[in-house]
Amino acid sequence: HDHHGNHVAGIIGANYGEDQGSPLGIDGVNPFAELIPFSYTTIIRADDPSAGPPAGNSWEAKKRQTGYQLVENVSEALSEVSNVRILNVSLAFNWTGQGDVYEPLDPLERQIAEQIASEYGREMKDALDSIPSAQGVLIVSAAANDHGLPASIASPLDNAALEHRVPNILVVES
Repeated sequence: HDHHGNHVAGIIGANYGEDQGSPLGIDGVNPFAELIPFSYTTIIRADDPSAGPPAGNSWEAKKRQTGYQLVENVSEALSEVSNVRILNVSLAFNWTGQGDVYEPLDPLERQIAEQIASEYGREMKDALDSIPSAQGVLIVSAAANDHGLPASIASPLDNAALEHRVPNILVVES
């Protein structure tokens, strides 16, 4: 389980709680925001091999599965809830590892990363274009911290914004 989403939700919607007698706490960016939790899920389509990328344990297969899952999860979130005005997504490919593990990409891996990011960026754009309610939603997408790689290959959302020019995606990077 990942607590990052809870942390981000707290920064966005924390309510100081002074009215409840608590002298401790902070106000978030918008303490009056209504937060709707939505979890990233791993989508496995073993029953339908034509849906999604081919299964496999290779580095490339895993990244294609991640791209597919990210597109499906964002599409599902925007399709299921009609009153969303801002969607915060902190999910990425994590090309170079996670946590303290860092393995730089060799030139061939980087070329594959760029191809996969562009492919799923286009799929993300097409998915967002097909959901009428998505046009009015500001999507805030974390560009990840992938050790010097360009934000355009960090995730399908980032690629959709930066390469395919989807106007309602805001890419943030630290």
